[in-house]
Amino acid sequence: MYVVHGCRLAAELAYATKTTVEVRDHEFLAEFAAGKLEYYATLTREPYHHQGRITDLIRSGHLFDDLDTYGLDVASDRVMICGSPDMTFDLRQLLVSRGFAEGNMTTPGNS
Repeated sequence: MYVVHGCRLAAELAYATKTTVEVRDHEFLAEFAAGKLEYYATLTREPYHHQGRITDLIRSGHLFDDLDTYGLDVASDRVMICGSPDMTFDLRQLLVSRGFAEGNMTTPGNS
């Protein structure tokens, strides 16, 4: 499982970084997260080892190269999106164009 977190500035990464570490170290969750929870952070407004918008990293394939994974597979992958309205709109459109369907509380999708 991958947590992909995009921000403008490095200072904005603190919450997701802290949350991911807490899950990995949690008394009950650590066992389930061990070796399965990968954290990938990217920035758009200052230099960082991963740079760019999540949508651009998906389109270019850089996200999957960095994670050493095959990409998104509608048959087996699920995506949960949260963030700014513009980013979530762009990412939903990208996922729909790749065959993903949006779900809701009563009808599960894969995005």
